[in-house]
Amino acid sequence: NLTKGIEFLFKKNKITHLKGRGSIASSNLVTVADDSKKKTSYKTKNIVIATGSEPTSLPGVKIDEKIIVSSTGALSFAKVPKELIVIGGGYIGLELSSVWKRLGSNVMVIEFLDHIIPGMDKDISDTFLKILNKQGINFRLDSKVTSINVVKNKAIVDMLGTLFLLWPVCITILYFSWNYVLNSWVQLEGSLEERGLHLVYIMKTFMWGFSILLILPMLVILLSPLDVF
Repeated sequence: NLTKGIEFLFKKNKITHLKGRGSIASSNLVTVADDSKKKTSYKTKNIVIATGSEPTSLPGVKIDEKIIVSSTGALSFAKVPKELIVIGGGYIGLELSSVWKRLGSNVMVIEFLDHIIPGMDKDISDTFLKILNKQGINFRLDSKVTSINVVKNKAIVDMLGTLFLLWPVCITILYFSWNYVLNSWVQLEGSLEERGLHLVYIMKTFMWGFSILLILPMLVILLSPLDVF
């Protein structure tokens, strides 16, 4: 259990560790109830509230703490996972990524933004990314997880590069830009055909073919899921 390391550090640094359910009775009094419901009160000058965080799931994704786990569940795997995908490049996700990578997992981190540890200085973020890359952790930045499905005890993660979220806009701009150029060329079409040339039709065919070549790679990436064991 990874949390045993914290208990060791408590003992090493002579920190008293109380197990139970704590409650604040007053500004300088904390009450702790153990497993037998026995309550003990402790007087203190200062109180620090550090109850941890509550994991937030993605829309349509159910955390079962077996295959799809929260940061809490990621501390309780029965064995080291062969493949592990971490969604989110914040400090908690990166801590877990580093731990499981060193224990033998093949780890990939998916982050919606173009950098890790959002809110931190960009230079620190870039330097930290290089360190984690050297550890062997893979990153997919500018990427959005669209769905996660469990099939035969394996999670199938579908993701989309945020750049491709703009592809309808790009295609629209491309269409109107080329349509403007073609309409301008059509005015010359009559004189060109009189000379036996069909340059306008050749350019039309080339441009529509080029548009298809731009769209096809996007569709391939959109329809290609990531497998997670």
